[in-house]
Amino acid sequence: RETVLYVLFGTLTAAVNLSVYFVLNWTFRVNYMVSNISAWVATVLFAYVTNKLFVFRTKSGSWKELGREFVRFVNSRIISGGADQALMWLLVGMLHFNSSIIKVVNSGVVVALNYILSKLMIFKPREDRPRKTGSTTWWSGRPKGRSRCFGSFSPGSVPRRIPRRHGGSWAALW
Repeated sequence: RETVLYVLFGTLTAAVNLSVYFVLNWTFRVNYMVSNISAWVATVLFAYVTNKLFVFRTKSGSWKELGREFVRFVNSRIISGGADQALMWLLVGMLHFNSSIIKVVNSGVVVALNYILSKLMIFKPREDRPRKTGSTTWWSGRPKGRSRCFGSFSPGSVPRRIPRRHGGSWAALW
């Protein structure tokens, strides 16, 4: 579902990018590099809203968290926008290919790169889980009384940090 929605909204985002680019470049005769940057700004704003609300459906707990997410989003888009800009400069400015054709080809590259960056860096699921207390062990959520030796860990269940009651280090568990 997520991939299908990303392709749908990625296509709409690419359409926004191409529309802004072509209107500026063809209608107003703005330089292809300036048109590309202007299209990028419009696209980043459109893509953030659609990705957050419809594709990845993430919830922000506070304004601060929302701001951090937006900054991560813009930073990842700077990476893909920089790649787009560099390809435009190289292929149009240096090798003199047609700017319209290169812009359309670049859109496909940017959509793929943006999906990877969004999935890995921005809209990843929150890892903070509620702390398990009471009748379960601190590392696995299993009922107390089960073995606490290292042999009982399953792959992926090793905790990131050791609570203070265990000395705060792995050595304290031995």
